[in-house]
Amino acid sequence: MTVYRSTPKEDSMIHRKKLKRVLQADLLKAFRENKVPEEMIKNLEEKIAELGEFIPTVGIFGKTGVGKSSLCNALFGKDTARVADIDACTRHPQEVFIQMSQDGSGITVIDLPGVGENKLRDAEYKALYQQVIPKLDLIIWVIKADDRTFTVDESFYDEVIKPQLELAKTPFLVVVNQVDRLNPIRDWNTEANQPGLAQMKTIGERTHWASDKFRVPTHQVIAISAVEKYNLGALVEAIIDIVPNDKKLGFLNQMEEDVTTEKSEQSAFAGIVEYLKDAYKEIKPYIPEIIAALKWLFKVAKTIVI
Repeated sequence: MTVYRSTPKEDSMIHRKKLKRVLQADLLKAFRENKVPEEMIKNLEEKIAELGEFIPTVGIFGKTGVGKSSLCNALFGKDTARVADIDACTRHPQEVFIQMSQDGSGITVIDLPGVGENKLRDAEYKALYQQVIPKLDLIIWVIKADDRTFTVDESFYDEVIKPQLELAKTPFLVVVNQVDRLNPIRDWNTEANQPGLAQMKTIGERTHWASDKFRVPTHQVIAISAVEKYNLGALVEAIIDIVPNDKKLGFLNQMEEDVTTEKSEQSAFAGIVEYLKDAYKEIKPYIPEIIAALKWLFKVAKTIVI
């Protein structure tokens, strides 16, 4: 496995320290103030640290040229560009560990070979994907916004990917990339860095089209421009929402600061509280008071089922 190191930005480090403080200081302080036994608090502290150190493994599916490399760059940092510097006809998954900080935290990205080259290779990929999918924490299938030649992808998805997803229960998202290239290209608002009205209409149509082809809800289809960094915040929010509670913090910790949003932070925090509540039944009675004590949790309190 190749290791590429990226230097975290100063603001990103501040952001992660803030989140770490809220989880490992403010939350634990609220537990103490509500008379949670000290031994239990120690266990909670160790568990929160463990959840934050989780290293996600993400499988990136899609044809060559759909922008898988630029997507990884935008989400995880500019030094991940070499993740796609491989033979387009490779028959093997390319696994890259992206180290995000000095403490060794990071994310593993697996770029899987495309489909539709020929029937022999598709048969090989079927066996390959059956082995790889159960090991993934998330699958992102990337398609080009202006690509309507989905027949091969659809067939392979139905016959190979979808059954494995259902068996392994792997979280799955579809990313419609390169929306800035949709016609009319001149409609793109460069000042606001967003699509114009005509493009927005097409984006809506493409989102519903992809939802229909993959047979997933529209909230699992995110239209973005990785190069223009358009709508990446919505993608991160979708990722944090769809992964299990015990993996939300690990995923959030690996995202670039400029693509995380208040909603994704709150979703990760709420997920941690939900996970702790389910894992440690003894703390359930303390949850309402603890939520009330943490102003930071004000907006997400209603998402936590007491």
